Amino acid sequence: SSKHQVSRGTMPPLFSSPPDEALYTSADIIDTIRKESVLEMEKVTEVVNTSCSESKRPLLIETNDDFNSYIHNNSIENFLFDCDGVLYRGTDAMPCASQTIQQLISRGKKVFFVTNNAASTRMELKTKLEKVLNCRGILKEDMMIGSAYVAGQYLKSCKLKKDSDTIT
Repeated sequence: SSKHQVSRGTMPPLFSSPPDEALYTSADIIDTIRKESVLEMEKVTEVVNTSCSESKRPLLIETNDDFNSYIHNNSIENFLFDCDGVLYRGTDAMPCASQTIQQLISRGKKVFFVTNNAASTRMELKTKLEKVLNCRGILKEDMMIGSAYVAGQYLKSCKLKKDSDTIT
């Protein structure tokens, strides 16, 4: 397994009192991300359980079997995934992200990737996802929904003319 050097200032929060320099494996980092995600989901669930009816509560699917059962037993056809922090962090895929996307697409589900990062074109986002998630050949540009693209489509729908219309 690959090692990553992590300095004191960038140490994942679940590690207590690290030395000035330490080496952690990718598995250590992935486990820390998983633990943080579960803790955050527990916080969200606590708030939602006190403010939502049971039918509107979010579902935490923790295993591949739970995922397969849920997809099989429900008629959900469209899936939207946020990208950064959900499917990947930096250039590292989140655990099971690739497998999840590939399973949904292979079952004919419509999968879309949404991001508020306006720095990338749809093609650049597609290329990054293909590389990070190891999903080459199954992703399409029209699956990518970035904030810049949405803003452009909105402006296009307003039929703005060069130099003659103003947005207020």
